[in-house]
Amino acid sequence: MAINLNCKQDSPLKGKINVSGQRNSGKPIQLNSFVSSLEILFKDKEFSNLSLEVKQHFLEAFWQALKQVNSLEFGLEENHKNGEEFGRRYQLNIIRKTKKQRHVEKKSLFFTSLSIHTLHRISRDILHMKLKNGIELDLQESLVATLSPLKLFDWKANSSPLSALGGMKGVSKAYEVLSEIIGQEKTPTIQGKLLGNFAKENQQQ
Repeated sequence: MAINLNCKQDSPLKGKINVSGQRNSGKPIQLNSFVSSLEILFKDKEFSNLSLEVKQHFLEAFWQALKQVNSLEFGLEENHKNGEEFGRRYQLNIIRKTKKQRHVEKKSLFFTSLSIHTLHRISRDILHMKLKNGIELDLQESLVATLSPLKLFDWKANSSPLSALGGMKGVSKAYEVLSEIIGQEKTPTIQGKLLGNFAKENQQQ
């Protein structure tokens, strides 16, 4: 599933997952982190009961909504209402903006292991909410509306509320922070080894 999200032409995560494990690959998401972060979904009864195709569509739609809400984290420019003003600024600042976009992932916590684990935990809550209310799982408008409060969230490594967090406790705290921001009802945590792999990753870093 992770490979498909990384390779599929219209995937919001195309080229974002480092499947080779090589350093300085320019791909901000480590494959092992992404796979282990999906554990909380696959151990969830509602998600597990979905077909592989529906699982894939839901994850694609979830990340597509995140990409729309947090466009800068994906290296995309904000949409400008005034085309003429954008054109003028683009000509004046193209070099500076290009450099900024090139380094935005390195300066941001958005694609870190902690954030990926946290966001997939939130995706599980959204899944339950959609099933409860009979909403299509991959309905883009609904996902964007739910995640839109994150548009103003500070992901910068030097100033984000998540900056000092790490490990399993960090994921739990980050989950509380982001859930409160989007006003999403939380699904009871499954006890056991849900974050075991993440704990191992964190110890190795």
